[in-house]
Amino acid sequence: MKKFFSIDILRQVLNQYNWPSEYNLEESLSENIKVQFPNCTLIFSEGYESSMSAYFLNSEIGRSDKQHSLTILDAVRSISATTEELNSDFQKHIGFNEYIEPEASTEKVIKGLNNICILLQAYLIPCIKGDFSWLEKYYSINTWDISE
Repeated sequence: MKKFFSIDILRQVLNQYNWPSEYNLEESLSENIKVQFPNCTLIFSEGYESSMSAYFLNSEIGRSDKQHSLTILDAVRSISATTEELNSDFQKHIGFNEYIEPEASTEKVIKGLNNICILLQAYLIPCIKGDFSWLEKYYSINTWDISE
Protein backbone atom coordinates (compact mmCIF):
# COMPACT_ATOMS: atom_id res chain seq x y z
CA MET A 1 0.00 0.00 0.00
CA LYS A 2 1.43 3.35 -1.05
CA LYS A 3 1.92 5.95 1.68
CA PHE A 4 1.43 9.66 1.03
CA PHE A 5 2.36 11.00 4.47
CA SER A 6 5.79 12.59 4.88
CA ILE A 7 7.65 14.84 7.27
CA ASP A 8 7.60 17.60 4.63
CA ILE A 9 3.81 17.47 4.31
CA LEU A 10 3.40 17.50 8.09
CA ARG A 11 5.77 20.46 8.39
CA GLN A 12 3.81 22.39 5.74
CA VAL A 13 0.50 21.79 7.53
CA LEU A 14 1.86 22.55 11.02
CA ASN A 15 3.35 25.81 9.73
CA GLN A 16 -0.16 27.06 8.92
CA TYR A 17 -1.03 27.23 12.64
CA ASN A 18 0.21 29.16 15.67
CA TRP A 19 1.61 26.80 18.30
CA PRO A 20 2.30 27.77 21.92
CA SER A 21 5.92 26.66 21.66
CA GLU A 22 8.56 25.43 19.27
CA TYR A 23 8.54 21.77 18.28
CA ASN A 24 10.80 19.22 16.63
CA LEU A 25 9.81 16.67 14.02
CA GLU A 26 11.35 13.21 13.94
CA GLU A 27 10.61 10.26 11.68
CA SER A 28 10.38 6.79 13.19
CA LEU A 29 11.12 3.40 11.68
CA SER A 30 7.39 2.59 11.68
CA GLU A 31 6.73 5.48 9.25
CA ASN A 32 5.15 7.57 12.02
CA ILE A 33 6.30 11.09 12.73
CA LYS A 34 6.89 12.40 16.22
CA VAL A 35 6.03 16.04 16.95
CA GLN A 36 7.83 16.90 20.14
CA PHE A 37 6.81 20.02 22.03
CA PRO A 38 8.64 20.83 25.29
CA ASN A 39 5.82 19.35 27.43
CA CYS A 40 3.97 17.02 25.07
CA THR A 41 4.79 14.57 22.30
CA LEU A 42 2.31 13.61 19.60
CA ILE A 43 2.74 10.75 17.18
CA PHE A 44 1.15 11.23 13.75
CA SER A 45 0.46 8.25 11.54
CA GLU A 46 -1.13 7.38 8.23
CA GLY A 47 -3.54 4.49 8.33
CA TYR A 48 -5.57 2.56 5.79
CA GLU A 49 -6.56 4.64 2.74
CA SER A 50 -4.56 7.60 4.12
CA SER A 51 -6.71 8.11 7.21
CA MET A 52 -4.68 10.25 9.57
CA SER A 53 -4.44 9.96 13.34
CA ALA A 54 -2.42 11.37 16.20
CA TYR A 55 -1.86 9.92 19.65
CA PHE A 56 -0.05 10.67 22.90
CA LEU A 57 2.98 8.81 24.22
CA ASN A 58 1.88 6.51 27.05
CA SER A 59 5.02 7.33 29.01
CA GLU A 60 4.08 11.03 29.12
CA ILE A 61 0.50 10.53 30.28
CA GLY A 62 1.06 7.89 32.94
CA ARG A 63 -0.06 4.82 31.01
CA SER A 64 1.80 1.54 30.80
CA ASP A 65 3.19 0.05 27.61
CA LYS A 66 0.53 -2.67 27.92
CA GLN A 67 -2.27 -0.14 27.51
CA HIS A 68 -3.41 1.16 24.15
CA SER A 69 -2.31 4.66 23.20
CA LEU A 70 -4.83 7.43 23.64
CA THR A 71 -5.57 9.51 20.57
CA ILE A 72 -6.35 13.18 20.36
CA LEU A 73 -9.95 12.09 19.68
CA ASP A 74 -10.03 10.41 23.10
CA ALA A 75 -8.92 13.71 24.63
CA VAL A 76 -11.37 15.81 22.60
CA ARG A 77 -14.30 13.53 23.54
CA SER A 78 -13.39 13.81 27.23
CA ILE A 79 -12.92 17.57 27.13
CA SER A 80 -15.98 18.33 25.00
CA ALA A 81 -18.19 16.20 27.27
CA THR A 82 -17.59 18.60 30.16
CA THR A 83 -16.76 22.00 28.74
CA GLU A 84 -18.15 24.47 26.31
CA GLU A 85 -15.07 26.64 26.45
CA LEU A 86 -12.90 26.40 23.36
CA ASN A 87 -9.98 28.49 22.31
CA SER A 88 -12.32 31.38 21.42
CA ASP A 89 -9.97 33.09 18.95
CA PHE A 90 -9.51 29.87 17.05
CA GLN A 91 -13.17 28.87 17.26
CA LYS A 92 -14.06 31.77 14.96
CA HIS A 93 -11.82 30.35 12.24
CA ILE A 94 -12.61 26.64 12.34
CA GLY A 95 -12.52 25.25 8.82
CA PHE A 96 -12.98 21.56 9.53
CA ASN A 97 -12.87 19.37 6.41
CA GLU A 98 -16.18 17.54 6.56
CA TYR A 99 -15.76 15.63 3.31
CA ILE A 100 -12.61 13.66 2.82
CA GLU A 101 -12.39 11.48 -0.27
CA PRO A 102 -12.33 7.72 0.32
CA GLU A 103 -9.20 6.87 -1.69
CA ALA A 104 -5.67 7.30 -0.41
CA SER A 105 -3.97 10.46 -1.68
CA THR A 106 -1.75 13.35 -0.71
CA GLU A 107 -4.84 15.60 -0.60
CA LYS A 108 -6.54 13.24 1.85
CA VAL A 109 -3.45 13.26 4.07
CA ILE A 110 -3.37 17.08 4.05
CA LYS A 111 -7.09 17.36 4.88
CA GLY A 112 -6.72 14.81 7.66
CA LEU A 113 -3.72 16.63 9.12
CA ASN A 114 -5.61 19.93 8.98
CA ASN A 115 -8.52 18.36 10.87
CA ILE A 116 -6.11 17.11 13.54
CA CYS A 117 -4.54 20.57 13.83
CA ILE A 118 -7.99 22.16 14.11
CA LEU A 119 -8.85 19.83 17.00
CA LEU A 120 -5.49 20.52 18.65
CA GLN A 121 -5.98 24.26 18.32
CA ALA A 122 -9.62 24.26 19.44
CA TYR A 123 -9.40 21.81 22.36
CA LEU A 124 -5.88 20.69 23.18
CA ILE A 125 -3.59 23.70 23.53
CA PRO A 126 -3.43 22.98 27.30
CA CYS A 127 -2.19 19.45 26.50
CA ILE A 128 0.52 20.81 24.26
CA LYS A 129 1.57 22.95 27.23
CA GLY A 130 1.67 19.81 29.44
CA ASP A 131 -1.79 19.88 31.07
CA PHE A 132 -3.27 16.39 30.87
CA SER A 133 -6.09 16.98 33.35
CA TRP A 134 -8.54 15.64 30.74
CA LEU A 135 -7.33 12.15 31.73
CA GLU A 136 -9.36 12.30 34.94
CA LYS A 137 -12.56 12.78 32.94
CA TYR A 138 -11.46 10.14 30.42
CA TYR A 139 -11.07 7.53 33.19
CA SER A 140 -14.37 8.49 34.80
CA ILE A 141 -16.16 7.93 31.48
CA ASN A 142 -14.12 4.83 30.49
CA THR A 143 -14.03 2.86 33.72
CA TRP A 144 -12.94 -0.26 31.82
CA ASP A 145 -9.63 1.45 30.96
CA ILE A 146 -8.21 1.98 34.43
CA SER A 147 -4.42 2.39 34.59
CA GLU A 148 -2.47 -0.63 35.73
